[in-house]
Amino acid sequence: MASRHCCYTHITSKLSLDFLTKQPVEGPLLADRLAEGALPAEEAVQYAIEVGSQIHQAHARGLVHGNLCPAFICLTACGAQVLAPPAHPAPAAAAYRSPEQVRGEPPDARSDIFAYGALVYEMAAGTPAFLGEGRELARSILQDPAPTLTLRSPIYDAMARVVAGCLEKSPSARRQRIQNAVLELRFGRRRMEFFPAGSPPRRPFSGRPRRLRRAHPPPARRRMAPRSWLKPPAGLRRASRAQ
Repeated sequence: MASRHCCYTHITSKLSLDFLTKQPVEGPLLADRLAEGALPAEEAVQYAIEVGSQIHQAHARGLVHGNLCPAFICLTACGAQVLAPPAHPAPAAAAYRSPEQVRGEPPDARSDIFAYGALVYEMAAGTPAFLGEGRELARSILQDPAPTLTLRSPIYDAMARVVAGCLEKSPSARRQRIQNAVLELRFGRRRMEFFPAGSPPRRPFSGRPRRLRRAHPPPARRRMAPRSWLKPPAGLRRASRAQ
């Protein structure tokens, strides 16, 4: 069985071989799955975490994919696995290329991060982040603002932040490590487990602890006796007045 965290494989239709271990990998492509529409939130975030973790491992080894897109992601019984890029730019990855790649610059790890943001957006929204062909597509990648997710839940909120950080036009303004995006998605999924959809929103923390109500009302105050002992005796008062 292929490793869940393998980085690259050579694609040959339905059957592929892992690039590092040469183990067989079999399953449909993510592109075929997205042709049916958007993925459920739990499925989308699971695939995003798996793909991001593998790209992070590749970056740690000094590898850059450069053609990350749904056509190079295989859905196996072990989860989503990234397939090896071709020797030349793949036409299927045109809508996922970074602005610097569109300008003809060589890709680096930040180019993969841009493609990752476009991939996460498409899995959640069901449509590519950038539409068009040829020059129209290039203009959209270079000039159009990054799309935003309108769905709301802890998972979708996390994916929206990942998309916004990964689809920055400038490589220096973009997320610099894909592992940070993976951690954000893990945290969003964890919050979804504690606060599922439909649960009432929590009150924001004001910075001061709330006073706890007592289980029982406080006891009634004891009524104090009149302070007659403070007054001098009557005879002493008359004597002082006579003087």
